Amino acid sequence: MSALKRPHLACFAGLALAACLAWAAASPADPALNPLIAGPNAIAITSNYMRDVLFFLSSDTLAGRMTPSTGLDTAALYLASNLAQLGLEGGGDAPGTGDPKLGPLAPFLLHFALARSQISSARLSLDGRSFNLGTDFTITGVDADRHASGQLAFPSGETAALMDGNDVLALIHGGAQPRPPRSGYHVERFLPLAGSVPPQVYAGAGLWEALRKAQPGAVIDLTVSASTQHAQAEDVIAILPGSDPVLRHQYLVISAHLDHLGVGKPVDGDAIYNGADDDGSGSTALLALARAYATGPPPRRSIAFIWHAGEEEGLWGSEYFTRFPTIALPGIITDLNMDMVGRSKPAGDTNAADARLTSADEIYVIGPEVSSSDLEHTMDAVNAGDYRLQLNHYYDRTDDPEQIFYRSDHFNYAAQGIPIIFFFDGVHRDYHRPGDEPQKIDYHKMQEVARTVYAIGWRLANQAAVPKINAALPAPLVKAMTWARQQHTADAARFHPPPPRFH
Repeated sequence: MSALKRPHLACFAGLALAACLAWAAASPADPALNPLIAGPNAIAITSNYMRDVLFFLSSDTLAGRMTPSTGLDTAALYLASNLAQLGLEGGGDAPGTGDPKLGPLAPFLLHFALARSQISSARLSLDGRSFNLGTDFTITGVDADRHASGQLAFPSGETAALMDGNDVLALIHGGAQPRPPRSGYHVERFLPLAGSVPPQVYAGAGLWEALRKAQPGAVIDLTVSASTQHAQAEDVIAILPGSDPVLRHQYLVISAHLDHLGVGKPVDGDAIYNGADDDGSGSTALLALARAYATGPPPRRSIAFIWHAGEEEGLWGSEYFTRFPTIALPGIITDLNMDMVGRSKPAGDTNAADARLTSADEIYVIGPEVSSSDLEHTMDAVNAGDYRLQLNHYYDRTDDPEQIFYRSDHFNYAAQGIPIIFFFDGVHRDYHRPGDEPQKIDYHKMQEVARTVYAIGWRLANQAAVPKINAALPAPLVKAMTWARQQHTADAARFHPPPPRFH
């Protein structure tokens, strides 16, 4: 840990003077770093610091930080400990509701409950002919022992139903079951009310052929033995209060995801998916940003640093936070999201898997052209003034074949009508493979990207105006925003959540 000290703010006549003093104290290695553009403490973000952090977060000891897992919990506590030492405020669970054994770390964790069904056995019979779980069908939506008997009906060409009069006891689909989350868990609050959705049976070819040949009214009998396992995961949230008594009620969110894929199929004898770039790099850069902001003069607006869990399972953590926020959503002015910011394409690289990997001075920026021209102008002005990274807009759209706009946590903020920028280095040969390890990271690139995000954040947290969402938005984003509004209404009626603590 370097010997950075929080400045004595009383000696500063204003932020401009603070910036100049910080610049004068900067190391000779960064003589051109202009704090009036880059922010007063960008110099605190260093490649050496981030290397130390990332080698821990992506170590084999944390076993790939699966959601849920002890490795992910350990990473979350590591962050919480660092954030507490920086003097930041916890933005997670309500006071008194966290684990008392975690003491001062508990307020930084926003827990959400998970559940998964464990089906020990199931049998389905059609007019007395038996079919077996696994070989003939799979089943979801059953979390306890269940028996249903009724008649066959065909409400649509690709769906059969087990009926009791007008009641649907189970739906049977032709074709394979959609891929479940890697862990098998689901977020409990995202599941429908128990009994409100019938079990879903996915028939193999033999069962589906038998169903199609059977007469409507044929008798189906379904018996399932099942139980539910419970677990939890956590987002990590830290708040830096703003210095302005009015603007401090507005929040800039800077985010990354802490989880990865855990332990999986071995490749070249290595079964640990360390996730150094995805998204150890973004998580590490975010901690470096929190450290820089916390040890420098505060901005006028407040900043929330958020590490989401469950991104790899389906953007769980960001969806949970935006559906059950601890910060009032109307007060969030922007989300700056970092997911994979540490790899660079080597000179002469002809590997097809690296075709879209960015160079050492380049990063994809996704979202400003889609969501907010105001935000794009701020980003471009800051970048032109100091770092001059190549900001590549190739994926800054909602219709690219890889669907990158929808594949990280910024999407759930965009669905709330919040302007976003997603910083991304591109898919590469080690994406979602055990080879995504910390010795392959370009730490200088991480430093420059993190300093650029710091500078953009500093401008957003201090300028008079806030970015406005574009009046004309792509139809898919409008659809997502409509769903989000409907979901908030449904969540309020079902869960009666308390109002956000920060507003």
